[in-house]
Amino acid sequence: GTVGEIDALLFQVDAPDIVEVLSNQTVNGGAIAYTKNFTAINAVLVTLQTNALGVVTVETDKTIPLAPKVTGYNSSHVATSGAKADITIQGY
Repeated sequence: GTVGEIDALLFQVDAPDIVEVLSNQTVNGGAIAYTKNFTAINAVLVTLQTNALGVVTVETDKTIPLAPKVTGYNSSHVATSGAKADITIQGY
């Protein structure tokens, strides 16, 4: 018989996306409290709500892959807690 040999094998899995939308979350620099079971988080979209605290920008820290953090900053780039935001997390 003939003996075959595999030179290369490409195995690709297209895992279904998981999306969780969290409304009216307090931005305090802590980890986002999501409820779905993510294996990996690809994107975190944060929409800052109008607030009286002077928070004008938000930054997402994904240093810990499954525990992203969101911090709000005032116009002087000083971390300011308490503003509300809508957060969408996407991953698989």
